Amino acid sequence: MWKASFVLALCAALLSSCASFPEETDHFGFAATAPLRDLNLAQSPIPGQLDALHQPFGHIGRSGCPAWSREIDDLEAALSRNEGRRVGFRRDNETFEGRTGNLRDAGIAALARSPIPFRSVVRQASGAAQFEQRADRASDRARYRIGYLVGLGRSHRCPGFGTLERPR
Repeated sequence: MWKASFVLALCAALLSSCASFPEETDHFGFAATAPLRDLNLAQSPIPGQLDALHQPFGHIGRSGCPAWSREIDDLEAALSRNEGRRVGFRRDNETFEGRTGNLRDAGIAALARSPIPFRSVVRQASGAAQFEQRADRASDRARYRIGYLVGLGRSHRCPGFGTLERPR
């Protein structure tokens, strides 16, 4: 009996924490729609630039420092759109608000996923697992490409490529 009370109290605490994080309600929605993604009914598409990138170390279409910087910016923008599909801790664990938000999202996702029995089998059968693997591989290729372009920029002594911030 005490376990049910504890779970209800935890759920109430997690849901009440939503009011303290009004700017992050998209995380709550993301966690709540987990069953739809598990059934492969609500997948956000992989950005076209990432999906089309098959050779991260391949041909440099445009050459020169400004072109490499633009390509890095484009890849970073596509990568941030693709990262929205990742489940997990997205906030700073160094702050109380970040830890509470991560705890809330993990709790909501666990509650949302609990009605699906044999979740991993459902994800495999629906194609959701394969889709997420494809999206993760696209993100990895984009990160490799960004590293490759940064290395090219550094080797050609492009301004800003030797530091953390590139000129825009």
